[in-house]
Amino acid sequence: MQAMKAKIRSRSLLFFLLIFMGGISTGFGQETPVREILLDASMVLTALSPDGSMILVGGQGIRILNAKTGEVMKEFDTSMQTIAVAFSPDNSMASACDRNGKVTIWDISTETILHQFDFNFHDENYMFGQDSIALQISTNGKYLLVGPSSTDAVDTIQVWDLESRNSIYNFSGYLLSNCALFSDAKLFFKATFRGYVVDLITLEQQFNEFNYGYAPSPDGDEILCFSIIFNTPQNEYIYKIVNAKSGRLLREHHVEGTGGDLRAIFSPSGKYILINVDDAATIYDYATWTPLRSFPPGEVIPQAFSTDDHWLLTQEENSLKIWDISNLQSGVSDAAELYR
Repeated sequence: MQAMKAKIRSRSLLFFLLIFMGGISTGFGQETPVREILLDASMVLTALSPDGSMILVGGQGIRILNAKTGEVMKEFDTSMQTIAVAFSPDNSMASACDRNGKVTIWDISTETILHQFDFNFHDENYMFGQDSIALQISTNGKYLLVGPSSTDAVDTIQVWDLESRNSIYNFSGYLLSNCALFSDAKLFFKATFRGYVVDLITLEQQFNEFNYGYAPSPDGDEILCFSIIFNTPQNEYIYKIVNAKSGRLLREHHVEGTGGDLRAIFSPSGKYILINVDDAATIYDYATWTPLRSFPPGEVIPQAFSTDDHWLLTQEENSLKIWDISNLQSGVSDAAELYR
């Protein structure tokens, strides 16, 4: 009986779906239902599909959930110990990297393996945490990136051409982080507090600036650089927007805070940017830097926007939340949780 229970547990995602008859007001007269999906403790990695319809969940095994109901739609390798998961921009492929550095890409419709690559990170004893590895397929579906995400988890970046299956770019260095593909064929990363933009076709380096962290705009024209001035009782966070090619300063914004997980995430359209200070996130209009939505403080980890800018995926320990942000307007208001 115990063996049967263990088998059921290993092949099923334990979640509870709580449905409330009312709703939560967005502050603009719109109400949305609230739902909650509680994941099994072994399922710690998530990614939202670009169209907002699916959630890719990893950790112990790989599963795809229906974002509206929480039901398991697909299930891949249940024995795989994953350290990163990602969708392709066209929603057709799911990818995962395991603790040994093997990257697998599946066709979602057929559940067949399309590609496998070996990512050679140097420290094999490193204990990978959530959000430590960047795994990404470029918007044109041509390149695969594996490297460090928001922390200096590994000291290697690799980019493969999916058509030829050849490794086309490798970089090893100290304090690598903020690794991302953008604008079809450009790579961004930070090394020893300097930001670099590399054209994957010409391998030309286009940007170098000293800062704490970086986030490239989706079109690749601008880079958001952020740094900290340590003060008492509150620190000052400086956000500089610079031209990606010349490094010329375009504008600058300041935010006060005491600490926490500092990060910035662009929406796919580039219209909005999410800033996380003091473990509390706020969505701003990128052009005007007007605050549009605030989120409750706590251990909420922003994950991704949907392609149409209508949804935001966050994670709080083993609880997934998808927020309805389709009614963004000027003035800070609490966002409504659509699925919690």
